[in-house]
This record gives sequence, C-alpha cells and structure tokens, in this order.
Amino acid sequence: MVQRIKSASILVVDDDLGVRESLKMILMDKYYVSTASNIEEAINSLKVIEPELIFLDIKISKENGLDFLKQIHSDKSNIPVVMITAFPSSQTAITAFRSGAFDYIIKPFEPSEIHTIVERALQHRTESYEKDKLMYNLRMAIHKNFFSTTESLLLAIDAKDS
Repeated sequence: MVQRIKSASILVVDDDLGVRESLKMILMDKYYVSTASNIEEAINSLKVIEPELIFLDIKISKENGLDFLKQIHSDKSNIPVVMITAFPSSQTAITAFRSGAFDYIIKPFEPSEIHTIVERALQHRTESYEKDKLMYNLRMAIHKNFFSTTESLLLAIDAKDS
C-alpha cells in the first residue's frame, strides 16, 4: 500500500457536525484536517498547531465567525481563512472580505470547489511567504549597505582630517 504524503494542515471551525465531517472527508486524502465545533475549541487548537488554512463558519451557534476572523487576521495574518455560510448575503460577503477572508463559500458545496479553493489558498500563502522573505532579505541588504557606506564615509573623513 502506497502512503501519500500529506502536504498541509487545515482547521475546520463549524458548529454543524455534518459540515465538519464533509470537509474532513473531502480533504483527508491530501491534508491533515482538524476540526473545532466552536471558537473556544478553535482558539485552543491554534495554540497547539498553526494550520496553513482555516475554514470558518460565519455563524457558529451564538458566536460570530466574523469577529473571530478579525482576531485571526490580526494575530496570524498569514493564514488564509475561507468563510462558510448557509445564508449568503452580499453584505456578509463584503464584511468578510474587508475583515481579511481569503474566500467565501456557500453551503452546500461541491468537493471540486473545495479542492480548488484549498489549492488557491495554499498557493497564495506560499507566494505571500516568499514575498515576505524577499522583503526581509532586501531590508537586510539595504541596512547592511547603509552601514557600510556610513563606515566608509567616516573612514574617508578620518583619513582627510585626523
């Protein structure tokens, strides 16, 4: 039996067991999938492992998924969050995207739609990580060049006027 290497960790946060299990079944062949039935469980899960992607229900029992999205986006802005809803509205979608959602899907969903979204989100995360790494390296090079130039100017001044 050939064992596939799982490429990423995904957290599914939804109060509906059917949705959690559906997403888990769709994704478990390629990804590590953990689930949470409420925001408290999700917070505890985030303390243990940082997933590469989060699926988050907009309405979780009496809790608001959009508030949790804002918290995730401020704490761990590099994790793409896909919002899930059974009651779509344009205002909810706009609020989700303005709060930092990567995508927005409507229940019921198709497995092919889920795989496409996951691949896009993970690609986006990789590209974002690479850009951040490039920016860090550029800042370090500029910093190094600034100090080298300053040191050279100081040596030139000292050589001219001891």
